[in-house]
Amino acid sequence: MTGSFLLFAFLAVNVSFEENLLKLFPDTEQAKETRIAFGDLKVKDKIFVEVFSKEACDASAGTIAGAMDAFIDSLMAHDVEHNIDGCLWKFDQDMAMNALDFVMNNAVTFVSADLYPLIEDWMAQGAPEEVPQSVVDMLGEYTGDYALIDGFLFSPDSLAAVAYISPTFNSLDTKYAGKLLKQMEAEKNQICEAFPEIDIIFHGAAIEGAFNSRVIKSDLVLTLSISLLVICLVIGFCFRNKSTLLMLVIPIIYGSTFSLALIYIIKGGMSLMAIALGALILGTALSYCLHVLTHYKYVSEPEIVIREQSRPVCLGCLTTVGAFAGLLFTTSDLLRDFGLFASFSHLGTAFFALVYLPHFFNPGRNKRSRMAFRLVDSFNSIRFERCLPLVIIVAAGIIISFFYAPKVHFNPDLNNLNHLDRDVVRSKNYYSEHFDKGKFAMYYAGTGETLDDAILSARGVAAVLDSLEGTGLVSDRSHMYEILIPQIEQQLNIDRWKEYWTTREKPLPATLPSIAYSLIEADYEPVSLPESGALPEEFLSNIVEQSSDGGWMVFVMARMEKKDAHTVDDYVSEIPGSVVIDPYYYTEDMLKIIHSDFNIVLGVSSLFVLLVLMLSFGNFVISLIAFMPMFLSWFVVQGVMAFSGIEFNLFNIIVSSFIFGIGVDYSIFVMDGLLDNERGMGTRLLICHKAAISFSAFVLLTVIISMLFTTHQCIFSIGQVTVIGMASTLLITYVLEPLLFRLAMKTEYMKHHS
Repeated sequence: MTGSFLLFAFLAVNVSFEENLLKLFPDTEQAKETRIAFGDLKVKDKIFVEVFSKEACDASAGTIAGAMDAFIDSLMAHDVEHNIDGCLWKFDQDMAMNALDFVMNNAVTFVSADLYPLIEDWMAQGAPEEVPQSVVDMLGEYTGDYALIDGFLFSPDSLAAVAYISPTFNSLDTKYAGKLLKQMEAEKNQICEAFPEIDIIFHGAAIEGAFNSRVIKSDLVLTLSISLLVICLVIGFCFRNKSTLLMLVIPIIYGSTFSLALIYIIKGGMSLMAIALGALILGTALSYCLHVLTHYKYVSEPEIVIREQSRPVCLGCLTTVGAFAGLLFTTSDLLRDFGLFASFSHLGTAFFALVYLPHFFNPGRNKRSRMAFRLVDSFNSIRFERCLPLVIIVAAGIIISFFYAPKVHFNPDLNNLNHLDRDVVRSKNYYSEHFDKGKFAMYYAGTGETLDDAILSARGVAAVLDSLEGTGLVSDRSHMYEILIPQIEQQLNIDRWKEYWTTREKPLPATLPSIAYSLIEADYEPVSLPESGALPEEFLSNIVEQSSDGGWMVFVMARMEKKDAHTVDDYVSEIPGSVVIDPYYYTEDMLKIIHSDFNIVLGVSSLFVLLVLMLSFGNFVISLIAFMPMFLSWFVVQGVMAFSGIEFNLFNIIVSSFIFGIGVDYSIFVMDGLLDNERGMGTRLLICHKAAISFSAFVLLTVIISMLFTTHQCIFSIGQVTVIGMASTLLITYVLEPLLFRLAMKTEYMKHHS
């Protein structure tokens, strides 16, 4: 045992883990756009910081700017872990001079054909120093929706200063996002003490993810700590031996290590999320240990335990593995990893429970609480199948569920599972009101292997947005991307400029400034704005980015009502080379595929379980009865959910595979006891199996019910579905399975004697 464990541990520690959420989604033609939307994009990952005067105060713009400066300077100075890549909150003199130099040296590359009539009008007026209003209006489209006060970025109403922080990590990486959030909160408290008249709020995908992770951790730590304490106290009281808890935990550790070792041999690595999901269903593996230990408490003979537990434990393990192995037929890498980890973990745990665990038994020191076991035995001695009202209620519930089951909905929107902190909501609303005219802002991108290709794709996106603006779906869009001009057009602009001045017959105005002569006489070449260094990276990332694979993205921002966002996204996504910079937009279709995959999982798992049961029991009717709790509980779960308005989502539908496994396990053990009784061996084995089921159900339900007291919607929804599944499985196993078995035996008996 020690040698095998050390070998498995040696292999397991070499497994490489990845936290790539993309592994969850199916490998489809849409995967490229999904990878881009989930990738390391500053425009997606940036954090918004707003500094403004409190309602009861009247802080000046200078005070607000000073507080912003102090906040960012302190935050950057204390960024010892280098979580911040850059920050844009003001334009200093160097930035302005760089931009001015670039414009002066490359102005002609931006002069398109429609500007020449304006130039002619200006010269016809004697080249006045005042810039024509038409030019001002045209340039105003490129300046963005900001007011510059002493170089600081303010909202157009000058009430709030804003900063854009670019993290060094992907916004989905909650580990580093949590560290940055903690640091930002500390800096906020410090600055708000120094500037009591101002307030600081912030939001962004990374901040939302960090708050989300914080709530999940606090919920799980609190609820699981309490539930595990209750479990340890109850199991310790009932089983009495101090070694009992170790005997329950060690097989799980062995099975998990065995699973990781095999995964390393098979594929070398796996998704870390698959481990997290797998941990949720290890309770089914725990039931094998409980069956062996509970049986031992009754008989105190390791050999009898092995003889009477080998068949049901092996059969239960095999069918449970079959249920989880159905995930291998999905198109998601993460779900396949989850299926492998769960399957191998159950195999390793069951192996340990039957082969190694009995060696730890000491019959001379076997203890148990007689009072507790007497209560359990009294409950399990009740013939629930003979209670007609209970039978009618269970049967009616199943029949009604069959009608309601098709009405259950699957919600593919992951946004609905996020926990939104109050200050995050306040920050998003404030930014929308003061910077986005109260509208919902969405970013879209034109992509291409070269920058010129991406610019042309962005123009296609802009054209569609312009057409949607005419229908009222889009309020307005940004024009910032238009400062990017393909090099072939730049060359055309240069050639047109030279031709215009060399062929122009009218004399130049005497008042023409000297700088204009410099522009006319200079030589020009096409230039790449992103590579010129003329604009700060944090500003430029709102317009253009180069991805890690060398491709380019040019962004176009549009404002709209939030209710219209999905419709606009659909229109834009139809454009070749376009990407919606919203990961959740792509997850919806992907998750619908995963939902449909579960129909395959259910079918494959069901067929496998039924086949194994038939080979094991050798009787089709008995196999169907044993298969019934797993099959019927799935429809009951869907029916109750549809009736109660509960929806499936990504996480609770994955954990629903837990219901398959535990349902067939309980059914097999009850059937084993019923058959033993039918052979004339009495009800001892049935009561023993039911006692183990009672302890297993208590452990699982304690953990699951604790999830119903969490504040995070994701964990709560998992608890809801699993409680429904567990309750329906236990009712069907305790009420209908014995009833149908008795009827089947009576029918077989009648046929035999007729």
